[in-house]
Amino acid sequence: MHDAIIRLSQDAYENGFQALGRQALMAPIAWTSDGWFKARDYDPGKPIPKPVGGTAVEHGMALSDDFSTNKFGLQWSFFRGDVSENQRIDYHDGLLELSAKGTSPSNSSPLTFLVGDQAYQFEIDIDFDDDAQAGALLFYNDKLYAGVGVNKNNFVLHRYGMDQRNTPKPLGMHNKLRMRVTNNRHILTIHTSTDQGKTWQKYGMQMEVSGYNHNVAYGFMSLRPAIYAAGKGKVRFAHLVYRALP
Repeated sequence: MHDAIIRLSQDAYENGFQALGRQALMAPIAWTSDGWFKARDYDPGKPIPKPVGGTAVEHGMALSDDFSTNKFGLQWSFFRGDVSENQRIDYHDGLLELSAKGTSPSNSSPLTFLVGDQAYQFEIDIDFDDDAQAGALLFYNDKLYAGVGVNKNNFVLHRYGMDQRNTPKPLGMHNKLRMRVTNNRHILTIHTSTDQGKTWQKYGMQMEVSGYNHNVAYGFMSLRPAIYAAGKGKVRFAHLVYRALP
């Protein structure tokens, strides 16, 4: 009998990382001579080892997006979007153009995607109309999220699912910028750049987000990267780069 991989448990929370949501568990097995199987010894905190005589087990998926193709249903999804949400989207020239909706992440149906890394960062280019507001977040649900929005006048601090503070943008920042969101084991840090990532400015507030999970907000969701477009007009997103951190 050949070795195989089987799901031995439906789901579980990673110790200390409830914000990642419930995760399916996979484990390698070995078939015994009487036709039954037994679990093989391995460290569940490491990648599944290469089976004897087989090839390494691939897992995960690339999460960077150049917006050259539509990845809705494969990567992206609207939070509680209705059937009309797809009318807000237009792909062209390597851009995801999103029509604004609502006034904040709580009522704008942000775009989100799932991650499984304990530490990661993502960067994205943002270009917004004068009457729009855009932002990048870590989003659990419409009542619990954290990140930074930006409009023609100010940065907007999002924390605990509230729009808490407006602060002036740095001098020279207009309606185009690159934003970097880093989640380093529950510590959220935001950076912005006006020269396509050559130099970065750190946003003045860091946030601890370990409590953004089901035990606090219910719903069996996970804390995940998100972008949003609120106000009026349109926001153009480009060059999403996702990196897992050591």
